[in-house]
Amino acid sequence: MIWRILFIALFSAVINAAQFYFFYSQTLEILAQELSFQLLPEELNAVAQSLPSMYEAMNNWLILLLSLQLALATWAGCWLSYRLYGPVERIRNALVDISMGKLSSEIRIRKGDELTDIAEDINDSSARIQVMVMSMKENIAVLEKCDLPHDQTLHLETIRHNLEYFETLEIDYSDHPNSKIEHDDEPVV
Repeated sequence: MIWRILFIALFSAVINAAQFYFFYSQTLEILAQELSFQLLPEELNAVAQSLPSMYEAMNNWLILLLSLQLALATWAGCWLSYRLYGPVERIRNALVDISMGKLSSEIRIRKGDELTDIAEDINDSSARIQVMVMSMKENIAVLEKCDLPHDQTLHLETIRHNLEYFETLEIDYSDHPNSKIEHDDEPVV
């Protein structure tokens, strides 16, 4: 990404330099033509002798402005890629983890990075899915303790097996005295 940004910056700097050069070159030529009709031969000779120094000054300014623009574009490209590419890469990696069932993965964004809202939304969505999966696992564990017909037990086993794909935080609710999760034979609603 940084190479694309730097290429765009370099390309725009070259275009700006060409515009600057052709504009002022054309301006100096038109000025010389206009002055040739209005000046005396001695004055015209003095203007003709100063034109090369004007072209040299224009070239010096052109090099200075081009260097300044390239430095600024390089700094802006590096800063932009640092603030944008890093979060995009972390979001991509987290989405790959989530797609692989690792619901406990979290996107960490630096202060000042772009895309923080998207990262926070993904973290929130992953946490909500994780809570739902954990709740479903607990409900299935409670239902498996019940005396159910064989076909329903097979369905629960299939669901439990599918939910094992998701890696969630392991929370031990027995340590929490105020836990609202029931651990008897009644399903949690």
